[in-house]
Amino acid sequence: MSDHLNQSHHDDIDARIKISIGTIQQGHDDGLFYEPRSLAFDHHRDLLMVADSDNHRVQVFSCDDDDEGFSFVSTFGERGDRPGQLYHPCGIAIDHDHDRILIVDNYNHRVQSWSLSDQSFMSSIGQYGTGDLEFILPEHIAIDNHHHRIIVVDACNHRLVFLSSIDLSFLFEIGTQGSRPGELDYPASIAIDHDRCRIIVSDSNNHRMQVLCGFPTFEYLPYWDAYPASGRARINALAVLLAGVPFVPPLMPGGLSGAIACSWETICYISNGKGALLGIGAHEERQYWILRFLRMGAIRDSK
Repeated sequence: MSDHLNQSHHDDIDARIKISIGTIQQGHDDGLFYEPRSLAFDHHRDLLMVADSDNHRVQVFSCDDDDEGFSFVSTFGERGDRPGQLYHPCGIAIDHDHDRILIVDNYNHRVQSWSLSDQSFMSSIGQYGTGDLEFILPEHIAIDNHHHRIIVVDACNHRLVFLSSIDLSFLFEIGTQGSRPGELDYPASIAIDHDRCRIIVSDSNNHRMQVLCGFPTFEYLPYWDAYPASGRARINALAVLLAGVPFVPPLMPGGLSGAIACSWETICYISNGKGALLGIGAHEERQYWILRFLRMGAIRDSK
């Protein structure tokens, strides 16, 4: 393994590149790779994690004390479709808040998680399809710690899928196939600008980057403040509003609340009685809450 770890470069190579891991030939041994696709660095433990895609595994390396190289630590995953197995892993992200590693399991159309502490398998979500917790060849993943959500680049569904970082439940999706602003054609990667509340996505087949912004921040309020919506209303119904669709609330006479059909589900809204939207609420499985907008973002109030 020492033959392909921390190889020093000769003087005719850019002096800023000090070492490399692996060789120009693909391999299957520890420290060798076969089309590695993604990296993540655990700055708490000084560990580098590599999605070794065509070896269907993740390799873990530690930073040497002299900061001049890496040492092989472990590997996890093997080819297969059972929980804990991988088939061309692509994206990788580290979730320190929940002590886990998130892996986009590309050919298995799912996202899997491993313990950050000991690299033991934890859970798997997703399957092939176009539904809420379904993917087609997902490519990348990012963690939005400020808003407690995970964003999966669902490449062949031409969308971004937002999951709760608390329980990995589906929140909403953004995107449809096309070339107009806000549409995507095989998105491949994503980055989050936390300071400016922006999501930057590489829109591969449209040969561009798109910057998404104006997403509201939510906070939960006591259940008795919410006007219950009729039916089962999940947060993906907000996608139309988040995309900046004009909103004209049909106010209830003499009241501040009402219901509006949004997408294929029904949600409730809270208004100031003069046409300005103050918040969106939902009712699901006997739980009532309000999601109050702290930033109005792309939503336009009616006049």
